[in-house]
Amino acid sequence: MKVAVFLTYNYSLQSWYNSGTLNRELEIYKQINNINNAKFTFYTYGGSEDVELIKDFPNFNVVPMFKKLTTKGRIYKFVYSLFIPLLYKNNIENEDILHQHQLLGSWVVIISKLLYGKKALIRTGYDMYEFSILNNERLIRRFLLRCLTYVSLKFSDLYTTTSQEDIKFLNSNYKINNEKIKLRPNWIIDNNFKKIDSRISREILSVGRLDKQKNYKKLISFFNKDCNFSLKIIGSGPQKEELEELISNNKLNASIVDNLNNEDIKKEMNNHKYYISLSEFEGNPKTILEAMSSGCIVIASNIKNHKEIIEHNTTGFLYDLDSQVMLEILNKLENSNDLQEKISLNAVNTVLKSNDISIISKQMSEDYKFLLK
Repeated sequence: MKVAVFLTYNYSLQSWYNSGTLNRELEIYKQINNINNAKFTFYTYGGSEDVELIKDFPNFNVVPMFKKLTTKGRIYKFVYSLFIPLLYKNNIENEDILHQHQLLGSWVVIISKLLYGKKALIRTGYDMYEFSILNNERLIRRFLLRCLTYVSLKFSDLYTTTSQEDIKFLNSNYKINNEKIKLRPNWIIDNNFKKIDSRISREILSVGRLDKQKNYKKLISFFNKDCNFSLKIIGSGPQKEELEELISNNKLNASIVDNLNNEDIKKEMNNHKYYISLSEFEGNPKTILEAMSSGCIVIASNIKNHKEIIEHNTTGFLYDLDSQVMLEILNKLENSNDLQEKISLNAVNTVLKSNDISIISKQMSEDYKFLLK
């Protein structure tokens, strides 16, 4: 079985390496290879550096599709991507399955499927069209994302999402055979976690991109002189300077640390009792799943996709963006070691039952077998 994995448009193995997620992203394919001996070739929007990065993974190959590019202009790159199915005809014809990693770039897989009759699987981590609406993006971008989602749904053989809420959204917005839509949540890699009572308790951890969606401006405002907890944020993004100024000017009990690799983030989670997210909307948030698998007690905004993975007062806590409620939850936890231990263990057991990488790799392996029947 030969599987071509097309990365998100404009992404490369170097992008994954720079964000500290390369090993995590490749681990799922290593496990699938162990199950059914699938041979993976990664088609990336990178150059020769991707060839170097894949050398540590003997069962994988890479085709760096932007290696031939002579200019880096945005329009030129997009037009070039439309011709990838022709430029790499010999490679693609040799594959059994075309697997698109995220929606952006799916036009390459769909065109290749139509030209060469290959089976196509589109995997989405979140619904980009819905996010464009929630982000109040330009109408033309919303329209294009809606069209891309429709075409991907119509012409793919299998379309996977990471949350039930995404499936509901797709079914309510597109008249498509929903039998081809499957739930495939994000995976976590089991973490040997420390007991909850040996962790940092007065510093709350949060990990995420520093942008409007993550709602950090509101979150850090909770950690003022009246709050006896501090906040540690790991991440980078367009709001970083603004957030740092806000912290400094208002003498808030908060700090920001640049992106860490996935292993170091897991260590941070293992050292903290509490993890917090105030996102305005989400898909199937990897950082919350990883925090839960590390035994962190998660306190998260009361939004639909958080409700899908957190049972309030059992596997974590949900609240309606109110600093007083957040403090009440934290003080309640600090006054009860039994409650801390109960929530921590419940969180670990819940995500291991539904999101452990061994489960998701088996599901994806079965998807590949299904496509080749």
